[in-house]
Amino acid sequence: MVTGVKRASRARHAALLAALALACLLPFAGKAFHIDDPMYIWAGEQVLADPADFYGFDVNWHGFFEPNYIANKNPPLIGFWLAGVSLLGGWSEPALHVGMLLPLGLLL
Repeated sequence: MVTGVKRASRARHAALLAALALACLLPFAGKAFHIDDPMYIWAGEQVLADPADFYGFDVNWHGFFEPNYIANKNPPLIGFWLAGVSLLGGWSEPALHVGMLLPLGLLL
């Protein structure tokens, strides 16, 4: 059984961990998109265009065009999340990077 004191201590530790993670990651919010970020952004843009066909576009990722569902090989949840974030803050680097910190807070 968890007492009120232990529960408060856990809450303080979680808040401290969240603040530490934000302090480490927020300075990079303005960093340019890199590596595979465009793959997720394109999926997010497609979600806004047609949510039922979230991988319904082709990409040139391996030097030739292929359907995104073959090139991406990831579930569409991040695309849906980024689509929602973009409705609030647009498609800028800071908006999307800060938007991706919100799920981190839910994990703590």
